[in-house]
Amino acid sequence: SALSLALDAQGNPIATFIEGGKQIKLLHCNDAYCVGGDESIIALLSDGFNFLNEARMALDVSGNPAIMYVQDYILKIIHCNDARCADPP
Repeated sequence: SALSLALDAQGNPIATFIEGGKQIKLLHCNDAYCVGGDESIIALLSDGFNFLNEARMALDVSGNPAIMYVQDYILKIIHCNDARCADPP
């Protein structure tokens, strides 16, 4: 599955990945090395469609993830309302 990685303002990794070809997830580490097993992992989209293993992420000027993905040959975007995407749009 495709993986996209960025660093937040504190230098902690944020990654987006596709699990099983059907679910987009966002991982936001709470430290620079992602240790401790207490990182935030959010399922952003899981509706059974094929994402064609294509998802890319960038951070906006506020540090919020914006994830571009392809679903059934259509380009779509998820723009999170916060850095951990705890309240997905």
